[in-house]
Amino acid sequence: MPAAGHGQLAPGVDPDAVAGLLALLAYGVNLRSRTGADPAALEATVTGALALYAK
Repeated sequence: MPAAGHGQLAPGVDPDAVAGLLALLAYGVNLRSRTGADPAALEATVTGALALYAK
């Protein structure tokens, strides 16, 4: 069941837009981790980006 069906998205959030954001985050994290980025910094970036959309 999708996140929207579980009530995990904030009201008014477009699930398709969040799916696109997740794809971009995964790509960016992959690129940055391959160049030696600090894992804590990567986690903070993802957490901050997703906090805007989570309930």
